[in-house]
Amino acid sequence: MFGNDNNRLQYYTVWDTGGEVMVQVATTWTVYEGTDPAQNKDEGNPTRIVTETAAALGVYSATHFVYDKAQRVWLMMGEAWEADGPDEGDCVDGYTITWAREFRYDAARARYLNRELDPEALEEGDLVALSEVWTDYDGDSSYGDFELDGNPPEPSDLRSYEPGVALKDPWDESSGIEYYHADLIGSTRAMTDYTGASASTVCYTAFGEKLEAGHHRYGYAGSWGYQAHDVPDGDPVQFLHVGWRYYDPGTGRFLQRDPMGVFAGSNVYDYVYGQATVGTDPYGLVCQGCTQNTEPAIKLIDEKPMPEKDSEEPEIEAWVELDGGSVKFGTKIKAKSSWWQRFVNNCVTLPLAAGVYAGQKASDPPRLSEWPPKRRQIL
Repeated sequence: MFGNDNNRLQYYTVWDTGGEVMVQVATTWTVYEGTDPAQNKDEGNPTRIVTETAAALGVYSATHFVYDKAQRVWLMMGEAWEADGPDEGDCVDGYTITWAREFRYDAARARYLNRELDPEALEEGDLVALSEVWTDYDGDSSYGDFELDGNPPEPSDLRSYEPGVALKDPWDESSGIEYYHADLIGSTRAMTDYTGASASTVCYTAFGEKLEAGHHRYGYAGSWGYQAHDVPDGDPVQFLHVGWRYYDPGTGRFLQRDPMGVFAGSNVYDYVYGQATVGTDPYGLVCQGCTQNTEPAIKLIDEKPMPEKDSEEPEIEAWVELDGGSVKFGTKIKAKSSWWQRFVNNCVTLPLAAGVYAGQKASDPPRLSEWPPKRRQIL
């Protein structure tokens, strides 16, 4: 059972159909607004995902998200509380933070720091690190984790990765190597050690729900860099870090809206157009491998010099293309310069090296230094 508002998932209910009578198991709500003006509903990104189980009515658990200015997840924490008691006013009972993580990102989407925070200190408003894991990247692909010890700090506890191929833990011992064996979309199905013996097996649904076995950092679509297991052992979060966003295998949806907005598709939370058996989205921006893209991208082509900015009727040529590059149809459009400026502001801004929209919100205009704009392509 789902409830939604303009494609924003409001809640979903899970039922057990194993017996003769359907039994409600749990209900999960997605909350988009918060008290901080920077964490607002208009961005379309959730601030809390709250669950209540039928076995413990009135007891809630939640995953809380705090975003940076580029709308990337900066803090992620687990919360728990009970419903308000009869004489407690407006305060909930037994509120506690159960775990917390802080993430830092480099100029691109790569997450270079995964810091475990003290939940008790966080309740008091302090950020106190319990542990830190640093990650080195080759482009968008991580190739090693390490920690820093000593004074001056030196790398220790090194672990090397080649997502979809192998991992070495520790990195300098051949006996520590394990090899990934993946399915057609790059999900880890089994691992073998350096002797060829089976190390572990794992099984996922088409959309990435884990059915059995332990936790793998590069499990579902791991060959493409999907990352899981981001919180301490024993309490792993179910969401996967996928490019610019986080993905929920339980609902088959991205949690955050598409940084490219509706120009990448009318449903800004959609995952690979529902084609999870063949498609992946390692950047959290566009499906790779989908057999049919029903949400065409827009491409602007400046086949001739654009008119001056003050021109009343600039002429542009807009092509609508299917994923894979085949042209569907094209047309020339005449419009007043004010309309053209709005079209440019909304369409041509791409994720840049400084972050999503160079740190701007999706609704902000791009920083154009020249007129007319040069050739730009959405996808």
